[in-house]
Amino acid sequence: MLILLTDGFNPFYWFVVTILIILFGYFEVSKDSNLLLTPNYLQGGTFFRCRSEWNKITEVYTSESHIYWEEVSKKGKILQRKSPYNHWGRKCLQNRKKVSKDLAIEWINKLIKAESKNERIQLLTDFRQIRSTKERLIRTLPEEEKEIANRLFEEFKNIKGEYRSERRMEIAQYFKQKGWVLPKLEISEERKIIGCLVIVFSFGFLFLIILKFLQQIF
Repeated sequence: MLILLTDGFNPFYWFVVTILIILFGYFEVSKDSNLLLTPNYLQGGTFFRCRSEWNKITEVYTSESHIYWEEVSKKGKILQRKSPYNHWGRKCLQNRKKVSKDLAIEWINKLIKAESKNERIQLLTDFRQIRSTKERLIRTLPEEEKEIANRLFEEFKNIKGEYRSERRMEIAQYFKQKGWVLPKLEISEERKIIGCLVIVFSFGFLFLIILKFLQQIF
């Protein structure tokens, strides 16, 4: 939200703004913003709910706080839809488990690729099951899963920017939910050297300050 003020403090104005912020936050996390997966369609949104049949959805992707999908309208136009989905994930109503953003995308893509309603019913039934997953190393995974795990781990290692911590949390959640062991990040030699230099210079600077202080006293 961008707020531009041209005059002084206005209590009524700020009261209205505060109410709008509270309402917006409520709708973002309320049941009215739930992402609904059924054998026939995907439904999501906040104020304006959108329902898309699976065979009309062409692409699914994410941003920092939403899941997006595109569908083909009756007139052949590509329509973009979105539903709130932050880095904490959202709780599945049926099994009370948190579903990470990446896992939700995986489920949606599987439902899109399903060839029949019965296949989607079976997929949804499988998604609802709570299973204790044995942890597996990346090298032991099937090729398709290994490719996904390696790609996400590379992203985990190299991601930069303001959204870095949140994205790493999402990837870590996904690995845990899939039962994959997330490898520990190795610190490069360059970073080790830089870290040591920072520590040495910090202690050296602190020593000089203490020395100056003692000289002034004595």
